[in-house]
Amino acid sequence: MNFKAEDAKETIENYLSKIEELSHLKVGARGALLTITSKDEQGNVYSHIRLRRRSVHIWGLEMPVKRGWESTFMEGTHLELMQLVLEKFSWALAPR
Repeated sequence: MNFKAEDAKETIENYLSKIEELSHLKVGARGALLTITSKDEQGNVYSHIRLRRRSVHIWGLEMPVKRGWESTFMEGTHLELMQLVLEKFSWALAPR
């Protein structure tokens, strides 16, 4: 079974590109992970959220913590999780 995140990367990039306030965000894919990051004016990279592919259509939401990432109980399709983050955790995507 192939769990590569590249398959969903373009979908998330298109989703984010339609929201002008989120133009600072970039999507990276590696293995079974999609990581949403941004850069500040000095070039420092900040991690905002991460989606981990758990099965063909199910992803888990992870949030950055002081030392790494913490998994949440939230699961769904990659688009469902992006909508959830925008509705409930929009602060997590704010520029830094």
